[in-house]
Amino acid sequence: NFDVIGFVDPGATVNIIRDFKVVEKKKLVMPAEIIGIAKCKNPKCVTNHQPIKTKFTTIENGNEVSLLCSYCEKITDSKHIF
Repeated sequence: NFDVIGFVDPGATVNIIRDFKVVEKKKLVMPAEIIGIAKCKNPKCVTNHQPIKTKFTTIENGNEVSLLCSYCEKITDSKHIF
C-alpha cells in the first residue's frame, strides 16, 4: 500500500520490478486522506467504540504532520498517531 509508505516517509521512491528489471519508479507523496492506518486520540470518537475504519485528512505544517478525524473532527498530532 503506497499510502502507508507515503505517510511514513513522504518523498520515498518505490521501484516497480517485473522480470527482474525496474520498469517504473514512483515518487511518493503525503496522501490527502489516511484510512484505517492511525488511531484517533479522542477517547469518545466513534472509531474507538465501533467497528469503523478511521478516516483522517492530513494536515502538513512544515515537517509536522497532524491528522483531522473525519468523524469527531479532533486533530491528532504526530506524537499520538500510532
